[in-house]
Amino acid sequence: NICRSPFAEHYLRRAARERGLADLVVESAGFLHHDGRRTPTRFVEMVRPHGVDLSQHQAARVQREQIADADLILVMDAQNLGALHAEFPQAAAKTFLIGWLAQQPRGEIPDPYLLSLAEAEASYAELASHYRTAVVPARPKHPKDKALVEGAVKILMRYFKWINRRRAFTSLAEINQALTEAVKRINEKPHT
Repeated sequence: NICRSPFAEHYLRRAARERGLADLVVESAGFLHHDGRRTPTRFVEMVRPHGVDLSQHQAARVQREQIADADLILVMDAQNLGALHAEFPQAAAKTFLIGWLAQQPRGEIPDPYLLSLAEAEASYAELASHYRTAVVPARPKHPKDKALVEGAVKILMRYFKWINRRRAFTSLAEINQALTEAVKRINEKPHT
């Protein structure tokens, strides 16, 4: 975890603070055994305009305690989703592709490490724009907020089940696409 996830961690933590959610715990970790590996300089410089400093970041492998303590786990791509489900099957219900929040058709965020510099900059900009909307309105020490968030998720899931009641999905990609379309339709409707 040297590019996407540490950027997401720092950016989301800052966005949460700006919204008065300073107590929100945000961590990042990866599946490769590269503990201590630093973010390459080109990426450290690339994310500075987004207000993120990765110059001191060191990669860490995901730990069982992190999984157990997490209320929500967001992963960047299907490979990481599969690795997490294989190693921590008990976390499946609280694990999602972050691209679903970003309304990506595949639900995945491309790895900047594997992209050209221009594509990597676009990937970071995309993550930044979507993470501003990924902070949920539940606040620590405000238990009534939890019910509001759970109610919104319940509405989305009822809507999703209703519009897909006669459809049989054969892959995770199909489910991701259908969820993306459902969220997009709900977000485009005027709410009063």
